[in-house]
Amino acid sequence: MIGQSRPPIAAPHLRTDPWWALPITVVIVLGSFLIYSTWAAFQNAHYFAAPYLSPFYSPCL
Repeated sequence: MIGQSRPPIAAPHLRTDPWWALPITVVIVLGSFLIYSTWAAFQNAHYFAAPYLSPFYSPCL
């Protein structure tokens, strides 16, 4: 076992699908939500429309 290595492969990899598409999509969606939620929390307006309340604010007392 010691001293044996993997045989060389001519191709750099055998994967041909766009594997990076899903991670990029997740980063874009979560990043967009993070930016929007930060903006919505600090906007301090448009948080109430009867009978709904934005989840970024505490209940109106």
